[in-house]
Amino acid sequence: MRTEEGDITLRIYLDKAPISGENFMRYVDSGALNNQTLFRIVTPDNEEQARDHYIQALHWGWRAKDANDPRPFPQIPLERTRDTGLRHVRGTLAMGRYEPGNSGSEFFIMMNEDPEMDFGGKRQPDGQGFAAFGQVESGWDVMDRLYARAEKDQTHLRQPIAISEVARVD
Repeated sequence: MRTEEGDITLRIYLDKAPISGENFMRYVDSGALNNQTLFRIVTPDNEEQARDHYIQALHWGWRAKDANDPRPFPQIPLERTRDTGLRHVRGTLAMGRYEPGNSGSEFFIMMNEDPEMDFGGKRQPDGQGFAAFGQVESGWDVMDRLYARAEKDQTHLRQPIAISEVARVD
């Protein structure tokens, strides 16, 4: 993952989370994540609405440029941490969602360990958690520099941070 702050290498757990992992790789291999942005940096101080639980995460992925820009791939079902055995720890790569079944094109990287993002957690009212499917392998300093660019009282960045390329590394 190449950003304007540097590169982050991600390990994808295709063996533990095949639905989410293969979906992510479909976006990578198609080039759909190239020239996209980190559009949201979530901190406890800048959430858009009051919540029972606040998170720390980098939110990025494919986003429609306009109303005529269709999602490149269909949405996927929620792959629960209850089933994969993965957990939301510092550096976890996970799938964004609003409700089970509407995942697929947006991702986030956890800045800290947060069991409230796992199955049974309190981040979502339904308790289903989020689909963890990867982990930062290198570029921890880049991850921290990106997070430091959070805007106070502004979850969605006024100036999104460029992600020029997301590609496989052999």
